[in-house]
Formats: sequence, structure tokens, C-alpha cells
Amino acid sequence: MPRVHILSWILPVLFAGVASSGTAHADASLAIQPTWTVVDPGAEFVVTVALPVAGTPINGYDAVVGFDPDRVELLLPIPRSDGEGALFTTACPQRFLSISVAPDSTAVTVSHVLLCAGTAVAGPGDTYELRFRAKFIEGQTHIRLLVGTATYDAGEYVEPLHTTDAGIWIGDPSASPAAVPKPQRLIAVPNPFNPSTELRFDVLEAERLRVDLFTISGRAIAELFDGEVPAGLFRLPWNGRDSHGRSLASGVYIARLTTSTGFQTTTRLVLLR
Repeated sequence: MPRVHILSWILPVLFAGVASSGTAHADASLAIQPTWTVVDPGAEFVVTVALPVAGTPINGYDAVVGFDPDRVELLLPIPRSDGEGALFTTACPQRFLSISVAPDSTAVTVSHVLLCAGTAVAGPGDTYELRFRAKFIEGQTHIRLLVGTATYDAGEYVEPLHTTDAGIWIGDPSASPAAVPKPQRLIAVPNPFNPSTELRFDVLEAERLRVDLFTISGRAIAELFDGEVPAGLFRLPWNGRDSHGRSLASGVYIARLTTSTGFQTTTRLVLLR
């Protein structure tokens, strides 16, 4: 069943009659920070949903945060507002916050909006804190922003959106990967586009990459690439067609890149026919 964006219907109601900035032309970024954490088995640790760099102002977001419940346990604060980050709490005294955990406990959705008319934040800064407890299975796992994550300004999508996940090493620090993962993101040039665009990603060292395409509701529609690539700038053209070669209609699509280490980054693609 497709995920329902809480803010996609609540924001237009809350801000009825308020002038909107419209769909943004500059990039927006949402990340799980820090991008690399080393933790002992059984210990608690914190990651934050954050705007990692200054970008297009937003006043709300849905962050769909995925994790492996066999590796980490989610510890939600009571009250839930105790997890709010300074970027939102200092911007507006009135805020909407909804936290929902997936039935299979593999994801938590944070829906967060500033209720002060005309108020938006550009970052950088933390918006919500998530606390986890590491389980007793050593090795690497990830906490990532999944398809369904979105940013808004007065009810309109802020596009394009780039997301970055976090790597977690559970166990002996000396056994963790020597190279700490660096924040990387997938981009598309041009975006919006018609009839084609090019996906780009900075590959730090030779590895296997996979690029998948989804609808805005999360339905998989194409595998764009799966193979080994050398270090350097990875460039992948896309002609606006699905896996069967059919031309897709105008709309917003999600490209997700996954590396051989499990790192994922996504970007929204705006196709204008």
C-alpha cells in the first residue's frame, strides 16, 4: 500500500490563504547525521534528521527513516516533542509533530511542520532526534531515509530533494572500516527536464552501484543500472522511460542509488512533457 504523506494534505489546510513560495528551483537536502557512528553492543546512540546544508527554505517535512530491527532498537521519547531539534523549536513556538512506526518495526515516519504563517527554515541544523539501542550483532548496518521522504513549503513540494543515510558500526572500533564514509548525494542535471536528464554521483573508490526508479508513492518502475564502476564521477543518462521502454507521463519520480556497502542516496526527478 502506498505511503500517505501526512503533510501533503495537512499543510494546505493549515496555510489556506497564505501566499506560498511555489515549487523551489534550488536544491533541498535532508540527511541522517552523523553519517558514521561507532557504538558498543547494547549501548544507546543518537542520530538526527537534519538539513545538512543551507538550501531552499522549508516549513515542513515527512522523514521516512528505515532501520534493521534485528540490529538496532528504536527508543522514542515521551513526550515525542522531546526529540525536536533546535532548527524548528527556535524558528516557531507552534509546531505540528506526528511520529508513526511501521507495523513491522522497520521504519519510523516523522512528520513535522512549523505552524507560524510565513515562517520557513533553510538550514543547516537538526530537526528531530532519534535514539536507538544497538543490539548484540556486531558489524555494519544503516539508518536511512526511504522513498516517501519529502520536504514542503506551505503545502507544496520543495524540489529536487536529495537524501543521505548514516552508517552504524556495532562492535570493536578497531574492526570498523578504515575509511569513514563521506556524505555523498545523487543529483540530476538538468532537473526539471524534458525529454532526458543525467544522474551523477561521485564514486570514492571502485565498487558496484545499483540505480532504481520509483513513482512518488514508492512503486518500483525501472532498474536503471546495476554494475561495477571505477572511482570518479558516475554519469547515467535517463530518457524518461520505464523498464519496458514506455514513455512516462509528466510528474515526480524518485531515483535511488545503492552502493555495494549498503549506502543509499536518493533524488527527485521532475519530468515535464
